[in-house]
Amino acid sequence: MNHGGEWTVKEDALAYLTVATAKLAESRFEVELQHKLAGNIWWLIVLAERSGIDIKYAVDKFFTKIDVELK
Repeated sequence: MNHGGEWTVKEDALAYLTVATAKLAESRFEVELQHKLAGNIWWLIVLAERSGIDIKYAVDKFFTKIDVELK
């Protein structure tokens, strides 16, 4: 959606979900997957910054929890 103004965090989140769920072409799967993964990381960083979330702290906390749960 483009309304000529700055997007809200909610609009950014919806745009991210649209990009994240787009179908990948089988003929270019590896190239498109690499691009999509990088794009997803970029979107997550943008959404974290716009929401005031320390992404490094959130990721560290997530991996610590997962590490404990997997043991």
